[in-house]
Amino acid sequence: MESVRYYLRKMVTFLCSVFSPIYLRVHYYLANKLSSKYDDELIVFYDLETTGLNPYHSRITEIAMMVYSVNKGCIVDTYSSLVDPEISVPPKITKITGITDEMVRGKHTVDEIITDVILRCGLATHRDVYFVAHNNDGFDKLFMRRYLRNRKEIRANVIHLDTMRFAQKLLPELNRFSLRELCKHFHIEQEGAHRALADTVSVRSLYRSLCDAYLQVTDGKISPRDVYDYIYN
Repeated sequence: MESVRYYLRKMVTFLCSVFSPIYLRVHYYLANKLSSKYDDELIVFYDLETTGLNPYHSRITEIAMMVYSVNKGCIVDTYSSLVDPEISVPPKITKITGITDEMVRGKHTVDEIITDVILRCGLATHRDVYFVAHNNDGFDKLFMRRYLRNRKEIRANVIHLDTMRFAQKLLPELNRFSLRELCKHFHIEQEGAHRALADTVSVRSLYRSLCDAYLQVTDGKISPRDVYDYIYN
């Protein structure tokens, strides 16, 4: 039985090496055909659940994204999936997130879903794509960069925004800047905290509230580029 599995793996590896160039051509064609679904700029609100805090040793257990079209002013795609980390989920992480080994075992791995993520986020075409998460600079971004690095499909200019950094600069008088505390401050109702889709919904609402607060002290409209310049310049 083991010898059969070995030869099957060898056959799959061979077929992938032969058909990979064809697959990439088809992928780019589909990405361009689907790009009419999007506008020039996208905001990807997202959240990751992981087996730990170290992006080099920990693995993703759940991913959720809400893709927002800046010009259309609406969400054009929502995606959420449990992910097989291929390692055990530590009990302390299960206690926080509720995600168990049984829930993720047999699900797709990150390597198996990353191409779908790239396509859904509009990364295969030339555009600005803003990835927005809470504590993005210190956590989520580090994981995303690990898996998006050196992907030949990516054509977009990927820009990361951190709602925690946004709040710290805009509201320095606040003492706490966790997602939970900021949602309380802005009266944003949270459901299912520490699960990827629920936290993504909260991040989107928080970003919108922070933009509204920003507009109270400035004139005119606010773009993702304005937010980036405000936070990091």
